[in-house]
Amino acid sequence: MIYLLKQLEYSIQKIISSSFHQQKAVELRTRYQENKNHKGLYDTYLMSRMPATYAAISRVLSDLPLDSNIKTVLDIGSGPGTGLWAVLAHFKALESYTGLEGDRQFIELAKVLSEELKTLEINWKQGVYPKELPDMSADLVLMSYTLGENSQETLEKTLESVWKHNVSEWLVVVEPGTPKGFNTILQTRAYITTKGGYIYTPCKGNYNCPLSEKDWCHFSVRLARSSFQKKVKGATLPYEDEKFSYLVARKSPVRFDEGDARIIKKPVVRSGHITLDLCNESGYQRMTVSKSQKDIYQKAKKSEWGDDWERDK
Repeated sequence: MIYLLKQLEYSIQKIISSSFHQQKAVELRTRYQENKNHKGLYDTYLMSRMPATYAAISRVLSDLPLDSNIKTVLDIGSGPGTGLWAVLAHFKALESYTGLEGDRQFIELAKVLSEELKTLEINWKQGVYPKELPDMSADLVLMSYTLGENSQETLEKTLESVWKHNVSEWLVVVEPGTPKGFNTILQTRAYITTKGGYIYTPCKGNYNCPLSEKDWCHFSVRLARSSFQKKVKGATLPYEDEKFSYLVARKSPVRFDEGDARIIKKPVVRSGHITLDLCNESGYQRMTVSKSQKDIYQKAKKSEWGDDWERDK
């Protein structure tokens, strides 16, 4: 379960209550339900989509090693600064963050949300990519829920420029957990591997994706809803699930232990056995673990969708 940072949650509610003239929750809920794309509805976006994308980015960043020593971040297509809060939660050595966003209103919201963050160098730049990508390199470049919104030509030119000029070590791409989102991840993956980069996660190496055209690799993260979110969405459940596809690549070589895999679907628990869908360089494998296998069965019981599955040493 992912929880929204309290400081971010407070800042969002503050913006909605002050900048948008203290609209009642029922009015926000009506606007949210009538326009699922949230085009121009920045207030409903802050409460309906920003927490969910924060949860997905935060879940992906948790895959990076604790000693990755991320000090500089470039967030391309930063929106209202969702990625800023996710990297803050994960990288204690962070010194500077730069967000590139084409929408002026999102930049203004990002500035208000982050105005209390005094110990970090934060730079907001208005511009579109790839034409207006900043002339800088960063330890980590983040592109979340943005790359797949572009034409094929823009996607290719962006990847070429970002990998060559902006990525010092890590590239993180997050997309919706849909066939279209996964296709963007596949294209990113193919480009990185042909340019000498290394896939770090979720794949266990630079092998060809073994999934068929009828299937797609995606994951899920559960976000705890605040009482205010429930009012805006007219929801009763204290949580929501966000589906996403992602890729983490780096420029330094990556080594995996032979046989280690990723659980790429929700484990199926039946009476007396558990079925796991695994993926690694050997391909896609459906493994059934029976109760009689004791230690392995206990490990399977604790495993979740998206976890690593280490072979028995």
